[in-house]
Amino acid sequence: MKQIIIIALLTAGTCFGGADDKNVAVMQMEIKELKTSFSLGFGYFQATADEIVYGGSSESGELSHLVWKTQDALTVEGGFRHSLNACLDTYADFTTALVDQGQMVDDDWLGSGTQWTDRSIHNDTELDAYCRIDAGVEWTFLERESSAYSALFGFRYIDIAWTARGGSYVYSTDPDGGLFRDERGSFPSDEKGISYQQKIPGLYLGPQAEWTSGRVNLRAAAIGGVTIGASDSDQHWAQNTQFEEKFDSQVFFELSLALRYQLTKSLSYFIDGRYEQYELMKGSIQFTDLSTGESETYNGDAAGAQFGSWQIQMGLEVSF
Repeated sequence: MKQIIIIALLTAGTCFGGADDKNVAVMQMEIKELKTSFSLGFGYFQATADEIVYGGSSESGELSHLVWKTQDALTVEGGFRHSLNACLDTYADFTTALVDQGQMVDDDWLGSGTQWTDRSIHNDTELDAYCRIDAGVEWTFLERESSAYSALFGFRYIDIAWTARGGSYVYSTDPDGGLFRDERGSFPSDEKGISYQQKIPGLYLGPQAEWTSGRVNLRAAAIGGVTIGASDSDQHWAQNTQFEEKFDSQVFFELSLALRYQLTKSLSYFIDGRYEQYELMKGSIQFTDLSTGESETYNGDAAGAQFGSWQIQMGLEVSF
């Protein structure tokens, strides 16, 4: 139910601010309608993850660097939003991926030189799982007739995993002895090579601006955050070995833009896009020989990981 109030005490803590005393005495404004909404959208998604082991002779000290890519994926996202009062909303979104195409490139530095010695390319790289959970609160601190400004505070969790099969390789039998990139071949097309998974929880905050004209609503947001307890896992199937990394906290950011069109009082069509980037995280490695169960831990900045993605989606939102 829409309520009309006269703004008389802005300093008392309402979400309308910035008007002068003369305007306060005469201005009437409409508080947004309190509501609960559910949304369902389908989208297009691309992602890139870097997996790094340090200790090599490359310029950056890398021993191994794997780049995992999802190039074309179909996503499904469900969302929930609930107004607690005129200034405060809660929200939660869940995203997963259904179909994808991907690639993985693995470079190693095994000699004393600065150029990679071994490389394998795996064009049959499948996205095993993608889960993105985003939940938080939106506090509207300033509202005008056609615009509103708010702050977002939230928690985000990303879980993404790939498996690379088949592929081709270029190896160096003795890179320091003159046999440099001398061995070439390919793996059986259905053979599992490497599986990789990243788990990235984090907390964030940032501003959001909203503009409304008639049936059209436009929102833009920019958030920044910090990861908490991020980790990854790498399994080499042929060698029956596993690498598990735990990372120190690192920053991430996201830019997003959303357009909504009101079809009816309770139904809206939306299209939105977002780009997010997790900066290079560093941490320890635990290496395990799965055949024997023996393991060894390397502390310090022994491993690194990055993640970035962008998504565009469209769908419907129903409110009541």
